[in-house]
Formats: sequence, structure tokens, C-alpha cells
Amino acid sequence: MEGLSQFSFVSPWAFSALLFLPLLWYVLKTTPPKPKIIPFPAVRLLQELTSQRLLAAKTPWWVLLLRGLLLLCLIIALAGPVLNATQSSQTDQVPHIILIDNDWSVMDRWDQRHQELVRLVASAKDTEQPVYIMGTSQPAPFEQKSDERLIYEAEHLSAQPWPTAHEAVLHSVKELQSTLSTRPKISWISNGFSDPQGDPFLQDLLQIGDVDYITESTLPPLPVLHNVTRKGKGFHIGLTELTTPSNKALELQFLDADAQVLLQKKYELKAGENVHEQFIDIPQELKSRTERIRIAGFTNPGAQYLLDEKWRDQTVGLITPKGSDKALLAPSYYVEKSLAPYSHLQIASLNDLLDQSLSLIIDVDYTAFPPQQSERLENWIQQGGIFVRFASARKGDTKDGTSFDPLLPVQLMPGERTFGGSLSWDKPHRLAPFDNHSPFFGLPVPDDISINKQILARPSADLSEKTWARLSDGTPLVTAAQMGRGWSILFHIEAVPGWSKLPLSGTFEQMLKRLLSLTTRKSTAVQDGPLSPYRLFDRNGFLSAASTQFTPITSNELKSQSPDFSHPPGLYGTSQAPKAYNLGPFVKDMTTLDPIPPTVTQRTFHTASEQDLSLWFLFSAFLLALLDWLLSIRFKKVAIISGSALGVMLFSIMPAHSETDWDKALAAANQMRLAYMQSHDPQLNETLERGLNGLGATLRRRTAVELAPAMAFDPEKDDPSLFPMIYWAIEDQQTILSPQATEKLNRFLKTGGFILLDTMGQDRPALLAQATKNLDIAPLDPVGETHVLTRAFYLLQRFPGRFDLDGVWVESDGDIQNDSVSSVLIGRNAWAQAWARDDNLRPLYPVIPGGELQREQAMRFGINLVMYILSGNYKGDQVHIPAILQRLGL
Repeated sequence: MEGLSQFSFVSPWAFSALLFLPLLWYVLKTTPPKPKIIPFPAVRLLQELTSQRLLAAKTPWWVLLLRGLLLLCLIIALAGPVLNATQSSQTDQVPHIILIDNDWSVMDRWDQRHQELVRLVASAKDTEQPVYIMGTSQPAPFEQKSDERLIYEAEHLSAQPWPTAHEAVLHSVKELQSTLSTRPKISWISNGFSDPQGDPFLQDLLQIGDVDYITESTLPPLPVLHNVTRKGKGFHIGLTELTTPSNKALELQFLDADAQVLLQKKYELKAGENVHEQFIDIPQELKSRTERIRIAGFTNPGAQYLLDEKWRDQTVGLITPKGSDKALLAPSYYVEKSLAPYSHLQIASLNDLLDQSLSLIIDVDYTAFPPQQSERLENWIQQGGIFVRFASARKGDTKDGTSFDPLLPVQLMPGERTFGGSLSWDKPHRLAPFDNHSPFFGLPVPDDISINKQILARPSADLSEKTWARLSDGTPLVTAAQMGRGWSILFHIEAVPGWSKLPLSGTFEQMLKRLLSLTTRKSTAVQDGPLSPYRLFDRNGFLSAASTQFTPITSNELKSQSPDFSHPPGLYGTSQAPKAYNLGPFVKDMTTLDPIPPTVTQRTFHTASEQDLSLWFLFSAFLLALLDWLLSIRFKKVAIISGSALGVMLFSIMPAHSETDWDKALAAANQMRLAYMQSHDPQLNETLERGLNGLGATLRRRTAVELAPAMAFDPEKDDPSLFPMIYWAIEDQQTILSPQATEKLNRFLKTGGFILLDTMGQDRPALLAQATKNLDIAPLDPVGETHVLTRAFYLLQRFPGRFDLDGVWVESDGDIQNDSVSSVLIGRNAWAQAWARDDNLRPLYPVIPGGELQREQAMRFGINLVMYILSGNYKGDQVHIPAILQRLGL
């Protein structure tokens, strides 16, 4: 019954001709002649003769059946039978407005919607309906366009990483309605979600025209990362999902700057809840390197959360102390303990720290720097660095302790001031409340913090302005001075509890945390104006270079304004200090669009393409008429044989249930993809696909090449010209190519195609010769040191894969065509196995014998190979530079 429901007729009135079938029966019934009595002499000889001509007394049943079927086929053909007909092909010629939600929420389910859009446009074109299409994330005024232009726009429309703009779309639809003379039909391919402000969009569309609402019958899960905060040793992550029918777990991936997965953690979802909160604990080293959090299995920007300087831990430089190594006496112990939850500490010498891009350096031992280091440190502070120094008994090592030090915010008095000692009448002093101009303002001051010893600042007119913390008697405890764009900060006590109890308190940790926040304020202060787009999410969910069509945005708008077609989510600002603009915090109240008004026609997507069967029924009627003619000329044997042959032919050419995979061909034509020769071994097919996809992901990160996921190539069915390269893994049970497949591959090689033949680590000369027996391959040479493959992108000397074996061959330069670019490369290093990664982006196969360094070399070979295939020998001229310069007389 399901198959009959997909069968419809364009002109069902043609079935009224069935009323004439009884007339046919009556005509056939009167066709045989009536019996007659013929007088004839009674000749004995004639009586023995028998007549060879037999006249039928009535019409045979098979004649009635044959001619009835003939008329029935003609009538059905006139009725216009259509299989899998779209609704638009069955409507009158009214204006047809097609709206499709192409926002971020459909990026992971775009293919089905895109196919529905193309079908609707093609069907409306066949019925000569005026068609208007628009993606709701990119509103624009409607224009009357040619059929070719409409089909082109429908085929190239893609999902975008920002929300829909239904209000602007509705305005354009109303403007179009004012120019139409009839009520239009509106097909809305919806994302299935309601607007956060309510659902006026569908109600307003109903007032304009008759609406078809098209979406999935059941919406798939759509998790969104709406909040990420740094907390202790990990991240507190908030997640929103439309519905959670049962307890389940998602995989969260933590990515670095190169989009490599650093760590993967489970995120538990509880049934019946839409909003989920969970703390994820990760190692400190990985935490500081994390630049993006992503939900595994999703590519839309709602399932990804970018981290900038505000989220990431700062790297703090700590000059190697000279004190004791005992844990509680080490000068740096309490500083490390206080900063560990909020930063990544780098302990090294001053020169090593200055060689890195650090914003904060701490000296806990009051180190005496040589003049060259002191000058270099001062220049670093002038350029924006923050230098924090703690007092020490070593301060008195320099002559009388009163020498001028340009690195100090204030000049110091000689010696130390001691409270509460056996030779002192003063009692230990307490901390005074922090002043308004101090970055420590607002921190609580516990009563149990006592100061036993300090170094004193030399009085000056600006000492009060430079004091960020003071004792109860008014003497400075922390002083600071701005030097150029940076700060020099001095704690007038040691960083260990010997001089005070401050390092043992929580206030000490909060004070260092406030100093750490100065680095963030410093990096953002440079970007007070509009922030230019730096790297934005594209239609595939990857961060890519920003296009000029997008406009700058201010820091306040990043916090308050939802992303749109002018400001997509991504990174804004400079490469040194980009600011994250995430979509998740602006996604609220995710609910389905329900209930749908009863006047709206609601349906799901078509799963099969429309087919017109009229020609098939006309052809069947012709064959039946031909069979009837053969039977009528008395060649009974000929008729039977011819009828049988025609029946077999008819059966063989009738449409098969499996259609040609046009979707695969269209996908390969619309986006550049690599292909692999389809094998009988499913595991080998999976390895090749994962290998090519791993290479494609690396190409996206390191080059301008954008490759869609790899496809399997069937040489008997598929067109090789849709792919720039075909990876052919030679296996033990190698399939023999048919003459047609061989001809296609030869034409592919002659017109710029490329085949990589890989024996997968084995010596298989017989199988290789058998596979390439009828292919037009020029004589081969080993890849030489001057070949373009060695410098197409990286400079390479060897071409390892999973194995590092000799014998990589290409066509000879003197024999190859296509502008001296080889069309074949043959090797045995199993490159696809070195490139292949699992769902967690971990390598699937170990590389032998060079380990991960060899895997990187294999990846670089893959990049060189793809660049060589796509760009040819444009770098080949570098080999001839000396000859060229000589010819030019230079």
C-alpha cells in the first residue's frame, strides 16, 4: 500500500476513456465471420481433402486480453502517471515561494533539506510556476530570475553558522506579495524550532498564502554549549538540549590551537531535563592549551565553545629561585600554590622567560641581574610586561643597599624593619584596608594576618599613589609603578612565611589572582575600538579566515548581541589577542514549533525523486500493438518467438527499483573530494576512507585546500572525472576491470586525473601488473631529488607512510602528458594507514619504524601530493632558475 500511495496522475480525467472498453469487446465479438453452407459436387476425391484454414467461431480470450491491455496502457499514459510526485507538480500555476531555514541548527542535517529544496525548484520549473526562493538566514529582496539561475542558486545554497532572521524574511515576503496578482503558495522547509519571541512567523505566512510546512517527523537531538566557566582544576560546562528522553552520555572534546583533540571526557545527561550543568576535571597542562570545547559528532557552532584569554589560563614566568628545595621553605612554593588553579607556571631563567611571549614574570628571590639582563628586562616591561618582585634578605647584598635600581617601583631604605622581635618594642602589624585606586580594592582583610618584617620605601611625593597595599601604620606593603605600557610591582615582604603570615592566607592567593587579571585587562585595553573579524565559523563548522563581507564588532556587542549574517560566531580582534564570540550563550528556550495550525499542510521530506512513467506506458502499448500485428498475419511461430523476445526485452528495460545514485554524483561535483577504489574488504574500505579524511582535515588546517569527505569509487558505475585523485589499494583478491571501466580510467588519466597505486607494505608485482594491464601508463622512474613532489609544499627527501620503504615511482618526465605532470604514482608505504584516525582523532595504525615523527612526514607527503595534483608543476621552474637567469643575462 505504501508503494501505491506514491503513485499519482497529472490528468486523472483521462480514465473516463475506460468506459469505451465494453465497446471494444462488442466489436471483437462480431469480428469472426458467420458460418455459411456452400453447395459442392460430391466428388469422392474432394471428400477426402481437409481444409487447412480454420475460422474461429468466437474471439479468443487472449485477443481480448491483449487488446484490452493495449487500450489500458494508452489510457494510463494519457492520465500522466507520476511516481513519487511532489505536491508542486500537482498544483495550478500560482506563484510559489520557497523558504528554507539554513541556519546553524540544520548544519548537521542539511543534506536532506537541500535535496528537498532542489526537488521543489525542479518540480515547479516543470509546471512553469513562478518560483522565488530564499534562505531565512540570509534575507534579501525577492527577484524574478531565470530557471537556470534558480536551479543554480538552489544547488549552491548552504547552511550558515548564525540564526535565522524571520522578521526580515517576512518583510521581504510582504513586499513580494504586494506585486503579485494571486495568492501565492508558500513552502517552508523549517528547522523545526520555534522562535524565542514566540511563533508569529507561521501565523503571518498563513495570512499571505497557503503554507506547506516541511520538516522531520521527529527532531533529532541538538545539544548546545551555552556556558563555560573556568573553575579550579577544570571547567564548569552548561549544556542545553531540546529533549532528553533517557539518561545518556555525550563525548566532550577539548581541542588545541591546531584543532587537535587533547582530551575527551563524558558528559552525563539526565532524563527529563533540558538544561544540564557539570564540572569537568582536566589536567592543568591540557587545560592551559585548550582553545575550543566541542561535542563529538556535531559540527555546528552551537556545539562548539571557543576560549580566548578570558577563559584560558595565563602562562606565568617564574624566575628559577636559589633557595632551599624543601617544600615548605622553597621561596616559590606559596606563589606556585596560589597561582596553580588559575595559570600555567613556567619556571626557567630570566633569559629563557624573556624569549617567550609572556605577560607576567615573578621573581621570588630578589635576584641581582647583570646589566645586560637588567636592560633587557626593562625593555620588556616598557613594551607591556608585568614584573612582580618579592623582597629578600639578599636585598642587602649590593653595597649599602641604597643603590638606584631602575626596575623597582620605589627606591628602598637600607636594611629591614622588624616588629615583635626580642630587641624590638613594636608588635607585629596588621594589614590596612585596600585603597580605591588599588587593584586589591574590595578584598577582605582578615585579622589574623600579621607582618613581622618588611623593607621600607624611601619617602617621596608620589609614594601614596604608588602604594597598592599598606600596613596599619601606613607604611607600604605592596608598591607599583607604571613603566611605559607595563608595570613594576614590589612586595615589601618575602614570599614565604618567615616575614609574615600573608603567604599562608587566602588573601595572598586573591592578591596574586588580581595581578594575573592585569594581563587580561592589558591585552583587551589595546582593542577598545571595533574588533575586526579574524577567524569565523564557516558552513562546514570549521574556523577559517574571515571574508570581507563581514563587519567589525565592539566588545560590548560581543556580550549583548546575538550573532547574525553580519557578525558570525568565531574569533574577532588580532591574532595576538583574539576575542571569542560564541553562539551558545544566545540560544535560549529551545522548543519545537507546536501545535501546527490545522490550515497548514504538514509533511516530511521526500525520500525518492519524481519519475514520469507516461513514456513507459506508451512504449508498452506500442509493444502490445506490435505483438497483435504479428499474431494477425498468421505467422504463429514467428509471433510466439517475437512476442517472447519482446517480453524479455520489456522486462529487462523496465525501471529497476534501485535508482542511479545521482545524489552521490551531485555531491562529488559540488565539492572537491578524494576517492578510493572500492574493495571487497569492508575493513580496507573503512581504512582508506578514514585515511583520506584524515589527510583532508590536515589540509584544511595547514593549507587553503578545502576537501569534503572522501567517497568510494566504483569503476563500473561512477565517473572518475568527478575526483582529482583516486587511491587504489592493491589487495590479494584484486578485481579485474571491465573494458568499459578501463576505458573510463584511461580517459581520466589522459585528461588530468591521478591514480595513487599502493601495495600496502607488500611486494605484489603480479597483482599490480594484473590491475594495470590495460591502463595507458607511461614508463616509470623513481621519484628523484629534483622532482616537484619534493617541494610542492614541504621540502621532503623521503616519502614514508606507515612503512618507510624505498621504491616510489612516477611517470618519466619525457613520456608523460598534461604539462609534464605525472598521472600515476606507485608505492608500497601504506600511506592511508598512516593518515587514518578514529572517531576520537587518534591514529589507527602504528607507523614503523619512525613513530610519530614518521607519521608527520607521511602527512607532509600527502599534502605535497595533493598540492602537486591540484597545482601541477608550478614549482618545477625553480629547478631551472640558473638556466633561466643565464638566458636573461643576469
